[in-house]
Order: sequence, then C-alpha cells, then structure tokens
Amino acid sequence: MAVVRIVICFCVLLCPLPESFAARAHAQTKPPRETSDQFRFKVTDSESDLPIQDASVSLVYWRRKESAEEKREIELKTDKNGIAEFPNVKAEKFAVSVIVKGYRPCWRWIRSNGAEELIRMRLEKWASTPK
Repeated sequence: MAVVRIVICFCVLLCPLPESFAARAHAQTKPPRETSDQFRFKVTDSESDLPIQDASVSLVYWRRKESAEEKREIELKTDKNGIAEFPNVKAEKFAVSVIVKGYRPCWRWIRSNGAEELIRMRLEKWASTPK
C-alpha cells in the first residue's frame, strides 16, 4: 500500500498536466475582458407602447482597477421620445435601472451590443390603490 501511495505522489508531482486542463484552469482565473460600448435606451409604457419622458435611466458599470472592481454610474433623463443615449463607456459588466413616478422600477443586466442598437425598456404602471 505504501508503494502505491509513493507512485501516486510521484505521478501527481512530476507528471505535467494535460494541456487542455491547464488551459481551462488559466481561462477560469482570467478576468473578464473590458468592452467599449455606447448604449441607447428607449423607455415605453408596457400597455400603450408610448414613450415615457423624463424617466431616470442609470447605466451602472464595473471597471477593473488594480486588483479590485470599481463601480460607476451615469444617470440621464429620457427625452420626449423616451430615449436616453449614453456616451461611450469602457467596462467589464453593465446594468441598467429605470425609475419614473407612476411606474414600477426596472433593473437588469445588459450585454455589450457592439452595433449600438436601441435597447427597449418597457415599464409597467403601478396598480392603483383605492382611496
């Protein structure tokens, strides 16, 4: 039994790892790649599909700074067409939140959309409460 343990230890310590295993281990520890994107959002009513003006749209993004992530946020109001257009942002992760009086707040992760497509955000009205 002792001989088997010695042989196993010898193999584990001196034999190289298969290349695919080593590559996979390296890929898992590699930090996500930053992308540079410009985001455009259109905020509309979920029932009527009409644009919502003056909604607060916050773009939240995370950048790698040395060994930690740094969270940043840009907030804009939608125009009369319900559109909020953000400047070019370089980051690893993105999220958006939309808040406007009379509607349920909305929050979600967003992906890089290299084509700078219009991202639609449909808001639901708060249910009326009887007085």
